[in-house]
Amino acid sequence: MKAADAKKIEKMMEKNQQTEKKIKTFEKLLDEMSGVEPQKMHLWLEIYNNATNDRTTASALFTQGFMQLGDSSADHITIGPTLVKYLERMTKSNDQLLSLSQIISKEVEKQTAVDTDDIFSKIEEQK
Repeated sequence: MKAADAKKIEKMMEKNQQTEKKIKTFEKLLDEMSGVEPQKMHLWLEIYNNATNDRTTASALFTQGFMQLGDSSADHITIGPTLVKYLERMTKSNDQLLSLSQIISKEVEKQTAVDTDDIFSKIEEQK
């Protein structure tokens, strides 16, 4: 194995560790939420895990392909479409994460919403 290949593998491992840290942080955030069904939390964690891993993998592959891209138009013709696909994959992963954040935000709003009927019934009970 070449030294350059070993460094690439090392960098990919570091990226993977960073992704794992992000996933653990997200998992802690979910654990701190109260009143959310465990099935939803598990599904959200899976979505987050898949999206971040997809983005990390696509980013690594894009970087590797971009480094192989030369000045010739032949390189752009052969490697360019593949690089576009990696960029699209990263964009889709970002879109998934944004959609997930909207879903979680709506759930939090639902959990913290004040029911006026409930307030009035509690006031009536205290009388």
